[in-house]
Amino acid sequence: LDPHWKFDCEMASMKTSDTLEFQVFDYDAIGSDDLLGTLELTFDQFYPGGADDTFELVDPARRDGKVATIKLKVFPEPIQFPIRDTRCWVTVHRAEGLRAADWSLLGNGKSDPYCIVSIPHKKHSTWRTRILYKELNPSWDEEEEMINYEPGDNLKFQVMDYDKKDDDDHLGQALLQSGDFHPDGFEGLSPALRLVKSAWVKARCMYGSTSSCLRRTRTCTTRLTM
Repeated sequence: LDPHWKFDCEMASMKTSDTLEFQVFDYDAIGSDDLLGTLELTFDQFYPGGADDTFELVDPARRDGKVATIKLKVFPEPIQFPIRDTRCWVTVHRAEGLRAADWSLLGNGKSDPYCIVSIPHKKHSTWRTRILYKELNPSWDEEEEMINYEPGDNLKFQVMDYDKKDDDDHLGQALLQSGDFHPDGFEGLSPALRLVKSAWVKARCMYGSTSSCLRRTRTCTTRLTM
């Protein structure tokens, strides 16, 4: 009941809107694993000074009045990128008409979608929206800068369905060609952003030079030990 994992990992390219979620399960060889507690850490709770502490786990199913804890060390390391003359921000507004990836006995299927935005072939030029649970027409309205963007880069949008235990399901993807949004920007629904036959993503792309824009995105690699 007092496990010591001594587990260490790296979470690459975290951004200010990201949250670290921890879930502790009881493994069952036959039935479904039992959830023993959860913890969420917002970006500001461990950036920039890190976190080395014991945190309480939330377990609504517990009835004995006791509280389980988890000890964590979280150390962010800012990623340095070259300053470029042209910078690109992308706002993901919403998706419409997604398929239901999760089904219930009641027959009212839903999905838990999130959107990944990336520049193909650039490892650190990616970010993802938060997960919106039980939605087929999610509205995220989230904006981030595309790190390491260069004129001529395309933008890739992937909408995924989050699953706690299995691999996330692919709900569709679209590629926005550079000529569709550079140099005049882009906002709205476009055939280029059609994910599948009945699903769309609405996005906005805007530009600014280094001298004219004051916005900054904090991006870091985060190392976890528990």
